[in-house]
Amino acid sequence: MIRAATELFYDKGYDATSVQDIADAVGLLKGSLYYYFEAKEDLLFEILQRVHAGLTTAVADALDGHEDPVDRLRVFLTTHTEFLSKNTVEIAVFFNDFRSLTGDRRAAILKARDSYEAMLVEILHGGQKDGAFASETDPRVAAKGIFGMVNWMHQWYVPGGALTAAAVAESYERMITSGLIPR
Repeated sequence: MIRAATELFYDKGYDATSVQDIADAVGLLKGSLYYYFEAKEDLLFEILQRVHAGLTTAVADALDGHEDPVDRLRVFLTTHTEFLSKNTVEIAVFFNDFRSLTGDRRAAILKARDSYEAMLVEILHGGQKDGAFASETDPRVAAKGIFGMVNWMHQWYVPGGALTAAAVAESYERMITSGLIPR
């Protein structure tokens, strides 16, 4: 059911997808869906929670044992980029439909997003303390810029296409680290 809803939200958008569309996709009566979820928004929230938790876990696990800030940034970017490349549909739903969440659900996703962003800010701040990254760059602004660039990947990346996720991650890493080097 989650997979079907994800695909429908990706293809049609959250707002244009009806509960009937989801029921048809999984072969259930519309009323039967309400046994599993109270509202369509519950499905969206579940999708967004899963993708965010998966990304956070993948990056946190990959960072474990890496102490050098430049290495940590490289690992963060590589893991983040590779996760996005393997989950393009879910990531697109996340970015395209996040604003459809309301109340506590939206607050929970925002809290998770802020916590994830803080991981990158901490890496950038650590690099500044070590002298590896320019101190005049605000780590919060740099993190937002990095996410703005990297997270747009869902709009253009083609899994199995000419560019591998590793090549994209390497390009991002080169651009980002060279921009952070003290002058």
